[in-house]
Amino acid sequence: MYWTEIAAEIQCFGANSIATLFRRGEGISYKEVLTDVCDNLKVNYNKDSSVETIEDNLLIKIVRDAIEKMSTGEIKELAESVGVNQFTVSKELMLGTFQAIFKAGGFKSYRKCSMNPRLVA
Repeated sequence: MYWTEIAAEIQCFGANSIATLFRRGEGISYKEVLTDVCDNLKVNYNKDSSVETIEDNLLIKIVRDAIEKMSTGEIKELAESVGVNQFTVSKELMLGTFQAIFKAGGFKSYRKCSMNPRLVA
């Protein structure tokens, strides 16, 4: 119901306050906020790609960084939570699993898989 006000607030929040004054209170585009975040996190992306593709690259980077910091026990727990029941679970296997999930349909695929572990091979 209030999505336009929320979007405007995010766009202004993501912008430079002084620059926003010169834009008459208008914030920057969502894509610009997204690419700024990607630049800060050192995400590999093509600025000419769609917002969805850039979001996918950001999501994979966040997942990759999180998996890299996990202990063996945390990796095993994550694998079990998404239905990966391998004898040996590695960081590489889990990253590949999430990349396949995102490629199949983005984060909403993860939500479906986490509800039905048989969807992840």
